[in-house]
Parts: sequence; C-alpha cells; structure tokens
Amino acid sequence: GSFEIIKYLQSMKVELNPSLWLYAIHSQNETLIQFFEDNISNSLSFKNCQNYLIESIKCHHNSIANHLYEKCLQSSNKYQKDLLDMKILEIGLCYYNYEFIKDLKCDMITIQLLFKYDHEELAKICLDNNKDFNIKNSFLTLLKLAMQHKNIEIIFSLLIEPLGIEKDAIKFDNNLELFEIEIPSFITCLQQCCFEACRSLKKVTIPNSVIAIGDYCFRKCTSLTEITIPESVKSIGKSAFEDCTSLTKVILPKSIGKINDCCFKRCTSLQEITIPESVKSIGKSAFED
Repeated sequence: GSFEIIKYLQSMKVELNPSLWLYAIHSQNETLIQFFEDNISNSLSFKNCQNYLIESIKCHHNSIANHLYEKCLQSSNKYQKDLLDMKILEIGLCYYNYEFIKDLKCDMITIQLLFKYDHEELAKICLDNNKDFNIKNSFLTLLKLAMQHKNIEIIFSLLIEPLGIEKDAIKFDNNLELFEIEIPSFITCLQQCCFEACRSLKKVTIPNSVIAIGDYCFRKCTSLTEITIPESVKSIGKSAFEDCTSLTKVILPKSIGKINDCCFKRCTSLQEITIPESVKSIGKSAFED
C-alpha cells in the first residue's frame, strides 16, 4: 500500500521530499526506488546518492547499494569517486558488510581502518599478501595506530611476534596505555610525532641504530622522566620533547650539533641536562618555561 499512498500524494500535488528515499531503502521497496528516481527532482545528485548508498551499505541492502553506486559514478569525477570508495570501505568495515571490502589496498589508510574496526585477520591477510609494504619501516606508525585504537591482538600477533620482539619490551595497563618501550634495533629514525601525547609513557630505550629523532616526537609525553640518547643520533627535531613536564634528566650525545627550536620547551621539571661541546647552536625557545 505504500506505493499507492505515494502516488496519491503526488496526484494531490504534495511535494515529495528526497528523505523518502530512506524509507524505500529500509523497506527494500525497489518499485518505490524506481518511482523516486523518476519523480523526485534532484534526488540523485551526487551528495544525495552518496548518502543513500551509505545507508544501504549500513543496512546490508546490497542490491540497492550496488545500484546506487552505479548511479553515483554517473555524476562523479575521479576525485569524488576516490573519496567515495574510501568512505565505502570504512562503512563496510564498520558495519561488517564484506560485499564492499573485496579489494583491500595495503596502504596506511586501509591499515588504519582495519585497526580502527578490529579486523585483525584482514590486516594480517592484507600485509601478508602485499610484499611491497614493509612492516619494519612502518613499525612505529603501525604501533601508534594500534595503540590509538586499543587493539592489543594486532599489536602482539601482527607487529611484535613476527619481528622477534619480546612482549616484555612493550607494557600496557588495562586501557592499553604505553608505559615503557624498547625501540627495536631495526628502527633508524623516530618519525615526526610518533610518540606525541603518549601521556603514560615513562621510559624509552633508544637503540644505537637510531640516527634521527623527528619533530614533536615525544611532545606532551607528560610522564616521561628520563631519557638517554645514544651516540648514533645526529639530529633531534624541533619541539621533540616539548611539554614533557616530568622530564628531570637528559644526556645528549656528542654527535649532536644543534638543539632545535622549542626542543625542551616547558620541561618544567628538568633539573639536569648534559650538553656536549659538539653543540654549536641552540634554537629559539629551546629551554623556555
């Protein structure tokens, strides 16, 4: 009877709102869908079509979703299509609609989504089947993503065990907050922001393989109390230890030639720092309170 009611409203000159599409999708009424396509002005603009498509994927109404996807493609450019495909992947993962996650790219965005929605097995398959993705090179980024999304299974089974790292090197509390980490010896650079705002982090062991500490690397690690930087490190980025308010002692290696801007800014508990003769330049606000 719903189709007859809609036709009656149309005959009475009642304006049909595009939101009626949601009713048609939820009821899986293909007759209504076709009617709305033909009779509701601008109902399949790209924006509206995308919203209907996402709703269909959420509800696992996949025949309707596939139909709407084709309609979206008709009114989209390549940029819009790429954004749409990424949105579809995220909705498919979030609502476990595997019809729309058949082709997984092994890039950092996809891995982040797999971590976010706890698809451990898919993450394993994705990484195992893509030899171009180097877990070692992306270890710290992957570790941070896994920590953010509180996925301990991925941390241990995907990142820790295959690389021969002892579980005791990484410790968590009940909320999976990082207290202590021994950075693996295959890491050569601590990337920008890689431990930023890890507020429970108290101790970091940096191996001699590391040659650079990136900008903002440990910024806002408010529980970090002490750090020894090995002689292998040649550069420490700006704001690397900014707002480490519990940091009391720092030993800089003779390999360092410059202390960059804001490097130890607002380290309000800092009592002792060893600065070698090799340091020829100290940046702006490097030790500002």
